Amino acid sequence: MPRIIELPIIICGELKYPKDDYIELKYSNDITVRITRPSKEDLQSIYDFSEDINSIRFSDLAKYITNFASSFYNPENSIRKEAIELSACITGYEEKMLARDYDIISDYLSYKYNIYDIVGAELGSYRMLDGWERKELVKLRAFPRGRTFHILVGNVPMTGFFSVFRSIITKNQTVVKLPSRDIVTTLYFAKGLIEANNGGERFQEMLNKSLSVFYLERDDDTLSEMIEASDMICAWGKGESLKMIKEKIPHSIPYLEFGPKRSYSVLYTEDCNFDKAAIRMAHDLCVYDQEACLSPQRLFIIGDYKAYLPVLEKWLNWQSECLRRGVSNKDVESHIYRIRMEAKFRKWQMTEGEDQWRIIVCDPLEVNEHPLGRTLFVHPVKSESEILPFIDDETQCISVYPYEENLERLGDIFCAKGASKICETGMSFYPREGWSHDAMYPLHYFVRLCYIDCDSKYEYKYDTDEESVLLYVSQMFGHPDNLDEVLEQFQ
Repeated sequence: MPRIIELPIIICGELKYPKDDYIELKYSNDITVRITRPSKEDLQSIYDFSEDINSIRFSDLAKYITNFASSFYNPENSIRKEAIELSACITGYEEKMLARDYDIISDYLSYKYNIYDIVGAELGSYRMLDGWERKELVKLRAFPRGRTFHILVGNVPMTGFFSVFRSIITKNQTVVKLPSRDIVTTLYFAKGLIEANNGGERFQEMLNKSLSVFYLERDDDTLSEMIEASDMICAWGKGESLKMIKEKIPHSIPYLEFGPKRSYSVLYTEDCNFDKAAIRMAHDLCVYDQEACLSPQRLFIIGDYKAYLPVLEKWLNWQSECLRRGVSNKDVESHIYRIRMEAKFRKWQMTEGEDQWRIIVCDPLEVNEHPLGRTLFVHPVKSESEILPFIDDETQCISVYPYEENLERLGDIFCAKGASKICETGMSFYPREGWSHDAMYPLHYFVRLCYIDCDSKYEYKYDTDEESVLLYVSQMFGHPDNLDEVLEQFQ
């Protein structure tokens, strides 16, 4: 039956539900979404935001996040339950897949030490967000950029969590443009943050007011206006959409981009436990139905592959019972159909598990496109050198099993060609403390690293002799004749 879903927007912490002026989005499964259209007054409220978020202690920022996470981890949380139900309707993902995501991120952020560790790994110390921290001959402090504008993508719900989280813990005003593909998850993430932090403490009020989340139509001039009014842009998406955004950004505004990536997996069959390898591979293949950049699209097998494939099929069937494949759009299904027809035409070895997954064994050079939808191309190869032609700077993750020896050697080989992450098969979607995102530490984009220099007499660890001082000062001022008189000014 047709269904109409009405969604609010959030402007400076205030929820605004649709009235007469709304944006309507239609989805293929007879779902219509009506979401409030942001008004000129709404935008002006965002521009007028003036709360001194930088004065909030980092410990309170961590408390703000953990308040939300502890609340959202509860399966009976009403905002969480509604988010899962609505997001499943709109995106086609199974509710169990979404609930799994919410569990993982909520559990992780429930512990303060994880938040401290993330900032410590990327910025060096959380103390830099609260005050001046000694670094060699300077004192360094991280100041927020100001207003960060996040342009999200809807294929993976967790991207919105990452984007908003990074903005909050660096004390920025957070403004989010929702994606049409998943218009629910990040909206309800922000809604959950506000609801969990209604205790009346001043830092909660300030941080709630710093959140604004809305949807804009593709041709809305508000997008350009918001970009120009922001101090930093964080955009997720595909090549064409990112190109369009780049063209709108003034040269002085920092731009953080998370574009399209692809991932692979490598299996060494010698002395390998096939069950351990296959359950990990099945998991990575099924999460998000291969819509994520971290989803493996190709499996390169070094060694005898024939005995491994039946074991992989067994675990794919098992994982598909736990995490069913979602409802895809017509484009994805037609692409899968075309690949199936091509496999038959080329006489590739192909095995399918109903509509849940498919394995295709072929020469890697014969594959031009990937349909996603839990399709795994298996390529028997003799050595890592045969994998290298397929690795470039759009390769995000290469998972490996068994994950034992020579990992740094593999890192040298694969990362030098462009890959940004090496991990154990089965762990592709689970970043650990210290991880880099697309070969960088994103928090640096959210802050301005400012420093106070030491005075010229401060020697620090350098034992400066008189002759070196004379030479340095002489060079500073262009070797003046009255060097003795000049030196007196520095004593």
